[in-house]
Amino acid sequence: MVYSGALNERMPENASLWIKSGDTLLSISRSQLNSTSRVGELIEMNKKRYPGLSLENPFIEVGWELILPPKEVRTSGNIRVTSGKLSAISENEFKWTVQDQSGSSYNCYIYKGDNPIIDDNVKVGECVDIIHDFMNSKKIYIINLQ
Repeated sequence: MVYSGALNERMPENASLWIKSGDTLLSISRSQLNSTSRVGELIEMNKKRYPGLSLENPFIEVGWELILPPKEVRTSGNIRVTSGKLSAISENEFKWTVQDQSGSSYNCYIYKGDNPIIDDNVKVGECVDIIHDFMNSKKIYIINLQ
């Protein structure tokens, strides 16, 4: 189950899609996200599971399960997944700080009116993946436990 940490509203889990013959990242981006410009988001959301996936190597295989970014969210097209240990949540839950394996800390933000999808088991000290917009002040879209 997931919830919006900022507004405490229940939201659906991340959507996924099983790859079938004839699917391409471009066709999935067009049919599932309503824009071919969101291919980079598909790659970023799935590169942990399929590390060889990139713009230079956009080949997908029948039987793969791709995680889809939220369809209704408009991003800059430059989303990132920051993985690490959740080291802090600000008192008002608007700033989330993650420390990666090298010890570097990253701040990500929830903005007023946003409804990020946050795993309801997330707490400080847990290992998480924060999916955020790299070009939009690290705006958070999804926080999942690893």
